[in-house]
Amino acid sequence: MSSFREALFIDADALFLTSPTALFDSPQYTKTGALFFLDRNISPESKRGWLRTIIPPPYSAQVKSSRLWTGESGHQQESGVVLVDKWKHFVPLLLCARLNGQDRDSDSDKGKQGVYDMVYGDKETFWLSWELAGDVEYSFHQGGAGVMGRLNGTEEIDMEGKVKQVSLIEAAEANKGKNITVCAPQLLHLDTDGRPLWFNGWISKDKNERSGNVDISAFQVFLEEPEYKAANGENNMWEIHEANVCCLTAPKFFTFTKEEKEVLQMILDTAKSVDWS
Repeated sequence: MSSFREALFIDADALFLTSPTALFDSPQYTKTGALFFLDRNISPESKRGWLRTIIPPPYSAQVKSSRLWTGESGHQQESGVVLVDKWKHFVPLLLCARLNGQDRDSDSDKGKQGVYDMVYGDKETFWLSWELAGDVEYSFHQGGAGVMGRLNGTEEIDMEGKVKQVSLIEAAEANKGKNITVCAPQLLHLDTDGRPLWFNGWISKDKNERSGNVDISAFQVFLEEPEYKAANGENNMWEIHEANVCCLTAPKFFTFTKEEKEVLQMILDTAKSVDWS
């Protein structure tokens, strides 16, 4: 455990495009002392009945507005980055450590069901620990989520079966008036101004890709999750594929600024300087 009162937890595959220190001054964090990030709004799944069995009433406004309660998604929190004032939230942190410790795995011999049988890994254990401890002083960052990668149509196969690169301008013209789809394993988190803040999922298309094959052109554009839903009320903006590749469809795309491209290039150059393949 860090000796500092305030700690910023960052996963090994999470990378920032701006200074993470700005999060310490964000209004949501200074108000509550605990700042979490939302996951992809994907895979509708209602866990209201389950939440009622584990959280004692009365249920907080945060619980009732959570995706697990409304059934909008079985994924609420993305735990790649967590900012916590440990002095203010010591008890829920202890509970979170317990949920991710000896209680996380099932034991069929003892008839024990593990925490990870009920939620997807450690993600939901943070905000749930706050609720279980009766501590509702936490907040979710108000920036959107999205994906970063290549714009569909920027690669074409010629008659000889070779990959031909198409300019972003040409691809944008070809996609004019259409919904845009970008597929990548990286989950992008945007700041409240709509600009890229950080992403997780490392920098490669899959974990077996060699460092020398990673190129800045893989991060051509980014999309933000739209707020609309399908006519039937379902959320079908995301599709999940192998190797944790997720495809997001949205009405428009955004390009990276010169400064953001420079940070991405620095990240790629640093990654290539070590053997991570």
